[in-house]
Amino acid sequence: MASELQELFSELNKVAGEEKKKFAEKVKADNDLQSIFSQLSEIKKENDKEKEKLEAKYAVPKIEEAKFNLLDELINISHAVQNPEPDPEPEPTLAELPKDTARGERIEVEELSDTVKEILPEEEKKPEPIVELTTKHIKKSKLQEAKEDDKLEREFKRFKELVTQQLSSLGGGGAVNIRDLDDVDRTTALVNNKALVYQSSSGKFIGSQFKGTGGYEFTGGFLNRSNAITYTQAQADAGTWMRFGFSSTKQLTTDAPYWGNGPDPDEAPHAGTTDYQGIGSFSGAYMPSGVTQMIDYDDDTAYNQALTMSVTTAGVTENLPVTAAIGSYNFKQYKVGDFANIRVDFNVTPHVSNTTLNCALIWSTRDADDNITFTFPLTITPFFFGDNTAGKQVLTRPIFTAYFASQEDINARALFAIKSDNRITVEPFTSLTTVIGR
Repeated sequence: MASELQELFSELNKVAGEEKKKFAEKVKADNDLQSIFSQLSEIKKENDKEKEKLEAKYAVPKIEEAKFNLLDELINISHAVQNPEPDPEPEPTLAELPKDTARGERIEVEELSDTVKEILPEEEKKPEPIVELTTKHIKKSKLQEAKEDDKLEREFKRFKELVTQQLSSLGGGGAVNIRDLDDVDRTTALVNNKALVYQSSSGKFIGSQFKGTGGYEFTGGFLNRSNAITYTQAQADAGTWMRFGFSSTKQLTTDAPYWGNGPDPDEAPHAGTTDYQGIGSFSGAYMPSGVTQMIDYDDDTAYNQALTMSVTTAGVTENLPVTAAIGSYNFKQYKVGDFANIRVDFNVTPHVSNTTLNCALIWSTRDADDNITFTFPLTITPFFFGDNTAGKQVLTRPIFTAYFASQEDINARALFAIKSDNRITVEPFTSLTTVIGR
């Protein structure tokens, strides 16, 4: 590509001076090329620094040397094209040579002898009328100018294309700094911890609080928060899953922020604010972009009211007992392909040693009309309380992972539940829900 550009430049040097001037004017008037040429100088400064560092330590690799040489060549060509050298003075014609007095005066043909006249060429034909001659000359000149303009345009486009391609091969091809782009609002973009977001009303990228594809929310809004609940032996014998519901009333009293008003503008709303209500302790400040709610504290549908769930395992369908509960983890604003971690914090007090505790999210996928399509316990490895654990309280923090492969997963409902083989006392505290975007 570099040799092709050099060949084009060599061809341009061969054309007449007037044509070179026209070409230079087109280059100077082209904003894109002028932007590229200004960027070349900036890139060269950075590359020169890089080259000095390399040379200070060891020999410059061949690939880097080639890049440096190409950059120098582009800069030289850009200068030469815009500042063409004038054509050399033409050699004087015979008519323009000074008269040699030693050779005498001009001799008219009429004064020559008949013998000399015979070897002279015949007289030229009578010239055409001035109007006809002028018309022909104008037509020929216009045709020639059109051809020259067409050729000039083709050469200019080719030159611009080659320069642009060469710049892209250097790792450039755009502004050296994002802040120099015309469609970036510098007043809002050049601010710590701000990300570029497109604003359609201004047609520019502006600085906005950064929100990644992942995020989280924290709540203590369980209905039985800090209230001990007994999972009975009868429930243990029946294999009942006890679900833990949420409460909007409890959420108002347990999720209020406890921290003061700090200087960081990205910090979640502080103590005394009400943004947390119906959302969680962090008021949604740390949720993923586009997500405003991760828990529905008042959800009460067929899923919540059900006392059994139909589960099919290895072709065998069972109706397992569950308890009714209000609320649900809310995935409606998630995206297909997202991944979630849900942690639940609660105290467990076994009444009998060597007790096994199963934890799960009772998960129901639903179609677009909110009809349940499949229900199952999303379980993890059980907790085992061995010898001499009866009557001893243990803080337990199970973590569940879930992927969202379809819209039915996005529209799913889920609640935390436990099942034990012996009587236990449970005291729910908090839940941390984290979404990892795809």
